[in-house]
Amino acid sequence: MKLLKPESGEVDSFPVLCVRSFFSRTVSQVQKQRRRIAMAAVSFLTILVLTVTFVQTQVAYAVYFNGAEVGSVRSMSEVNAAVSNVEQKVKEAFGDDYSIEGAIFVSPALGSAKDSPDIMAEAILSGIEGLVKLPVLKVNDTIVGAGESEEQLRDLVESVLDAYTTSDAVKVDLRQAVVITQEYVREDIQRSPDVLRTLIDPANTNSPYSLTIEIVQQDCYTEIVPCQTHYIKDPTIYEGEEVVLLQGADGVLEITENILYVNGELDSKWVANAAIVSEPVDGLVAVGTAKRPPTASTGRYIWPTKGIISSYFGRRTGFGSSNHQGIDIANKRGTDIVAADGGLVVRAGWGGSGYGKLVIIEHDNGDHTYYAHCSNIIVSAGERVKQGQVIATMGATGVANGSHCHFEIRVNNKPVNPITLLPEKESM
Repeated sequence: MKLLKPESGEVDSFPVLCVRSFFSRTVSQVQKQRRRIAMAAVSFLTILVLTVTFVQTQVAYAVYFNGAEVGSVRSMSEVNAAVSNVEQKVKEAFGDDYSIEGAIFVSPALGSAKDSPDIMAEAILSGIEGLVKLPVLKVNDTIVGAGESEEQLRDLVESVLDAYTTSDAVKVDLRQAVVITQEYVREDIQRSPDVLRTLIDPANTNSPYSLTIEIVQQDCYTEIVPCQTHYIKDPTIYEGEEVVLLQGADGVLEITENILYVNGELDSKWVANAAIVSEPVDGLVAVGTAKRPPTASTGRYIWPTKGIISSYFGRRTGFGSSNHQGIDIANKRGTDIVAADGGLVVRAGWGGSGYGKLVIIEHDNGDHTYYAHCSNIIVSAGERVKQGQVIATMGATGVANGSHCHFEIRVNNKPVNPITLLPEKESM
């Protein structure tokens, strides 16, 4: 190649421009070739995908049973699933292994699949002689029998439950799974409601379908929550005496108990809930520790003298008061009269209202005892006396009919019948 020198410009620029142009044309041709190959590959793959899609969506398997078309599905696996389903249902109905392979014919066909395996199985079952589709009663997935309608079977089960259910039941359960559904069964299946009721009756223990009915009742009641009594020592109270500082009160617990009956028989009980209605309040009692002096009251009375009771407490006729506020104990003049209990002499002298010579003793519990018609008084007011100490002698001073001791016990300043507070009278 001969290089010509240009008339103007730089000497070396022309040959460089020519080489660059050559290489640019070569690279452009290679790129165009690659684009053609890529486009061809994409087109091929698109056609392949469309072909596969067409085959999958437009090619189906037509299934025939005993020469009649029963449906079409997408694959042979769906055909096999439908056939297995049918054979299992027929085996449950007739009790023996059953094969329908000889009656099934499968043929590829254009067009989309129209049916599911379940729909195709339904079509096959409807064409098997001796099978009918009926509402059935199943216990633990085993068919007991059939009915005219699902409502009839539900009423039948309810009638059995009602026989074992009480109005106060809070829960009713069956241990078995009871289902009412539509199934293909033998034409001669048991359909008598009376027979079905007998088969599921809980009392029929010989039946494999006998139901177990659980009834839960509730019982609400209260229980006492006992309070505690705490004791403290108190040196200001005599030994043997107690003072209630705080009265205790029992609490109340409300209990809800569940009671389980199985087929009408008591099975078990358990507490479902327990709620405190009122909390118990503990009591507090002071116990005396002080030594009791001889003149302290014991709280128990003894007879004030010996003799016979000549007049009792209450209404009376004859001599003296018509409303007798004590008892009269008769004996000879000078018989000793003793303090019925320890205490403080608050009166010793002549008493009004016909009492004559009278001694009144105030006891530590606030009670007062009266000793009237005395012939001689031995103690003085303000003196403390002990139980059994001689305080006077018997006489007939005041309004009295013969020698006796008129004896009263007053509680809260009201006379009470001394006989009720005295020990049983011994022979005097």
